[in-house]
Amino acid sequence: MANGVTTTNADPSALVDELLGNREGSTVRVLFEAFVNQLLASGALADLDIGNRLTSAETRVTTLEGITFAEAETYADTAAGLAATSEGDFFKVQNADTAILYDVYLHDAGSVATFQKSAPSE
Repeated sequence: MANGVTTTNADPSALVDELLGNREGSTVRVLFEAFVNQLLASGALADLDIGNRLTSAETRVTTLEGITFAEAETYADTAAGLAATSEGDFFKVQNADTAILYDVYLHDAGSVATFQKSAPSE
């Protein structure tokens, strides 16, 4: 290849952002995500229905996480929540507003409770 690096001399990598390929007689760059989508949409991988299986698994995990968190203890205040949790944990705190079921906080570095969201009482 004039003025460039041949593919056989390119640096190896375990990860890719894009690939080189051939399309209708031309050499083209293909984004890795587009390549994966093409693989999932045709042939044997399409028959495995991987995309829907992953979506279904993600939905189940999210549901289980929600149930587990919904059943977790609600603390009287942020100080109690911080005392009972570790850094990186989420915890719930009671809210005096009857329209709010509880507030969600993140136990940040040290003794910092960072507000995330309020859960409506519905």
